[in-house]
Amino acid sequence: MKCGVTCLIASIVTISSFACILPIHSKQTDRLRKLLSAEQIVILDEVVYERSRLAFEGLLLGIVAALPIGIFFSAWCSATIALFVTQSLYYNTSSKKHWMLDHLSTREQVQQWLVVYRTFKLNGLLSSLGVALVYLVVSLFVSSLSFPGHSCPA
Repeated sequence: MKCGVTCLIASIVTISSFACILPIHSKQTDRLRKLLSAEQIVILDEVVYERSRLAFEGLLLGIVAALPIGIFFSAWCSATIALFVTQSLYYNTSSKKHWMLDHLSTREQVQQWLVVYRTFKLNGLLSSLGVALVYLVVSLFVSSLSFPGHSCPA
């Protein structure tokens, strides 16, 4: 049971980390770009680049933190959790050069930015719930095939 819970958490965190990167929201982002001036578009591109770079750097740092856990303890689900917790901490505690809201000048721009932001959040939530459901169904099926007393490494 411990392994199942650990891997469930690892799966949710993994998918959540990447859900907001998917181009599902491109229609909303395109609407925002149409409302922005050339200078604001440059700032938006800088914000996107900086946030992507921070996420990637955090991922690399997370890999460095997770590999010893996976290699030396064969605890790959725990290593996955360590990877994404490290990435999240790095991303969220790193200073950011620009905040897009500081550069928006009209109410319409702010409202569209909020639509983009909410779409990111909704995509992450729905992806997490979907992965959790699929993982639960698959793990219940696999556990029904398992032999009693068999356990897997965390």
